Parts: sequence; structure tokens; C-alpha cells
Amino acid sequence: MQDASRQGAIEEVAAVVWADREYPSVHTEVLSGEQVDLAKKRGEEIERYLQKLKVSSDIKIISMA
Repeated sequence: MQDASRQGAIEEVAAVVWADREYPSVHTEVLSGEQVDLAKKRGEEIERYLQKLKVSSDIKIISMA
């Protein structure tokens, strides 16, 4: 964040999160609830970390699960 802010104002921070299983899988068309929850928790943790760093930009978490 410090390096990026030296280049100019940061209006938005986007983090893309995944689960541990491939989706869509060749074996199933639906990702398990456990895997969806895992991706969601990863996104929440990244958002908490950025807030802890006092990032004033908009934070956008994108789940690929």
C-alpha cells in the first residue's frame, strides 16, 4: 500500500479470493459450501487486515468461489 500510494491516490483496493478446489470442476458443477465459506473467510480476513492498516480507500472483495 505504501509503494502504491507513492504513485498517487488509491481510490479502490480490490482483492480476489479463491477456494482450494477448482470451480467449475470437471467432476461437479457445484462448489461445496465448505469451499465457498473458505473463500468468504479469506476475503473477510484480507478486509480486516486492510482496515487494520487504516486503508482509507474503498475495499472490494471479489470471491471466485
